[in-house]
Amino acid sequence: MTILVLNGSPRGEKSNTLKITRAFLAGMNEAGSNRVEELTVADKNIGHCRGCFACWKTQKGTCVIDDDMGGILDAILRADLVIWSFPLYYFSLPSKLKALMDRMLPLNQPFMDARADGGATHPPRYDLSHQKHMIISTCGFYSTENNYEAIRAQFRIAFGTSAVTPILCAEGELLSIPELRERVQTYLSLVRRAGSEFARDGSIPAATANELSQLLLPAETYAKLADANWGIERQEIRKVKTDGGASDGTGEGDASTNGQREESASFIDQMAALYNPLPLGGSEAMLVMAFTDTNREYRLLLGKKDCRVLGADEPSPDLPLTRIETPFSVWTAIARGERDGTSALMEGSYRVTGNFDLMLNMDTLFGGPAESNAATPAREEASRDDRKKPNMALVILPWMPLWIALPILGPAALPFLLAALVLFQLAGLRWKTGNHERIALALTGTALLALLAGAPVSLVIQFSYAAFGLHWLLSCLTAVPLTAWYSKEGYGGDAALKNALFINTNIIITAVWGLLYIATALWTPLLYASPAGMFTGAINSLTAAVCGIWTVWFQKWYPARVARGK
Repeated sequence: MTILVLNGSPRGEKSNTLKITRAFLAGMNEAGSNRVEELTVADKNIGHCRGCFACWKTQKGTCVIDDDMGGILDAILRADLVIWSFPLYYFSLPSKLKALMDRMLPLNQPFMDARADGGATHPPRYDLSHQKHMIISTCGFYSTENNYEAIRAQFRIAFGTSAVTPILCAEGELLSIPELRERVQTYLSLVRRAGSEFARDGSIPAATANELSQLLLPAETYAKLADANWGIERQEIRKVKTDGGASDGTGEGDASTNGQREESASFIDQMAALYNPLPLGGSEAMLVMAFTDTNREYRLLLGKKDCRVLGADEPSPDLPLTRIETPFSVWTAIARGERDGTSALMEGSYRVTGNFDLMLNMDTLFGGPAESNAATPAREEASRDDRKKPNMALVILPWMPLWIALPILGPAALPFLLAALVLFQLAGLRWKTGNHERIALALTGTALLALLAGAPVSLVIQFSYAAFGLHWLLSCLTAVPLTAWYSKEGYGGDAALKNALFINTNIIITAVWGLLYIATALWTPLLYASPAGMFTGAINSLTAAVCGIWTVWFQKWYPARVARGK
């Protein structure tokens, strides 16, 4: 298929709409081979139609204006699909793209024909009955309703209802906000799927079209974010003078500043607009952002429903406090994705004091509200897939009969071992199982087979401790150590696995547990042979309990120590 993309955005390559268009093209190219020609309308020399009708009367389909439009018309004639990619400008097309459409007059003949809907039209000069048109457009509003009616009508009349497929994206400015990049990528993946479906079927299924119409952010949240983005205060409506002039009603002093605000204040307002209270689990907290290079400090009250920036005269409530001291330039670079936040922290570019757990949830706290529960079929399917969570107990509990029942009952503990393996299999119906669970199952199964083969009980117990410790210790050599995989849900889910500090903390914790159990495998035979042999189980349990207490302390102490710059 030959595809012509008319990039009608004055921003050219920086167009938000173009991001959607290219995602759609990527989906089409996945489904088959296409020849794509992309024209940036803003770079073309396109004069305005003069209304001379020479293209009808004397030039036989050729315009008298010598500019780039002749080549564009040739490209349109070659195309099987024309993608009109543009932002909504004052409820219509950007002016240069409208000029391009005006100059398409040579593609028609001057004669009068009746349309099926009762209107009048001019017959085409060329047979373009095979040609389809796609409208891909973004707007700055939080709704496409009552904003795109003029566009829809214009394209319907010009090309026919059946020949035009629209993808209209409200809240288009969010496509360039770094804090929402994951949500934007989810949307662009959906657009790519729509491209693949269009290439296959010649249309976008209703279910996909419905998903594409979903807002990236709730309308109220988007309105707050969009208002804060301008960096100026809302001004009163101006009164119009009866002599034809305009009165701004603001006075000389206000007009001179034009309502400008400190850049960091607008940034904080945007953070507040993107607040998501779910990570706090119904509690409240205080966040202080102290920008050391601008000498500005802001107090954010993270409430149960929304985030409020406290005024200078408002007292701070008695709540858990997190204070971030950072250059504004560093923090905005992190927000834009230009710097990794954890790396910057570990390099000492900023410091955090107080409740560090809040810091670990920053991405989810200010990544926009949780998506609506009114899920589309595809989202419902994804929700079903994600419903089951991993549980570390599934890695530990299969070993319990080896450590508790076997030392007491000896070979008579076999029924307990078998029961543990059966329960392990049933647990997979409730929780997500993966490689670690499979390793635990294989190792405990090996111990069971060794007992059935007549291996000494003491040797099987020693093997169990060593195997457990090696499993944990070797996981430190992978990208995600064992404890990180199971504790991530408390720190933002999969996003935590990209946090170097979170991973480093869990490497240490996992390694300590692994070394403890390898050491336990070594000292257990010695304890059995000593006068304290009857207390071996109690001693091993006590050391594990002490390590558990240390883990609870360390997973808070170590990140906080790094955050304080120590």
